[in-house]
Amino acid sequence: MSGAAPRVEVPAVELERRTARTAVVSLARPEKLNALRPGEVAALRAALRAAEADESCTAIVIVGKGRSFCAGADVEHKARLTPDELAEFIADGRALVDELRRSRLVSIAALHGHVLGGGLELALACDLRVAAPGAVLGFPELRRGHLPGWRGAELLRDALGGAAALHLLLTGELLDASGARQLGVVAELAPEGAAQRAVGLADRIGVHAPALVAAVKRVTTGSADA
Repeated sequence: MSGAAPRVEVPAVELERRTARTAVVSLARPEKLNALRPGEVAALRAALRAAEADESCTAIVIVGKGRSFCAGADVEHKARLTPDELAEFIADGRALVDELRRSRLVSIAALHGHVLGGGLELALACDLRVAAPGAVLGFPELRRGHLPGWRGAELLRDALGGAAALHLLLTGELLDASGARQLGVVAELAPEGAAQRAVGLADRIGVHAPALVAAVKRVTTGSADA
């Protein structure tokens, strides 16, 4: 009798061109609070490359379907990875973070519900963040005995400064949307819905020429030639 066929991981990421200048990437595992597996990370990287290849696109919005943006890595799936697979998963997550930061596109995270661990790292890797009032942000990793694996400490330091980032990481304190806005982690609050606000923000950015948007991002992030 033959053994059961191996389960195939189907990445739950969707890419669509929402408006003339804006691409939207959706995390589509609502039953798992959009927890990330290696396939989703690879699909996010592919979606970013596809949006970048469209020269008329100026912004990419990342949203989560269902009750949350992203609750982090899929812990159950992660526990089944071999050491080599886990190392690759961490490396791919860091590559996604780096590619978002280097991209010519302005990236906007539309936050609602849980934005934890790897989900917060994904959000912090984006250039801008908007949040619905019920969003909850934080890094619970230290309680589980490890550090954020996708440059989360560095991203939080860049967003908040060293002392505030250290406090949040060491205490595991969760931020609500209002607190995140006060600290500057979130650019705008979105009572009408984070995805709607994020796409509207992307469209406001899209009135400018793509090359000009890319140049402003390079200058602001310090990557432009002097």
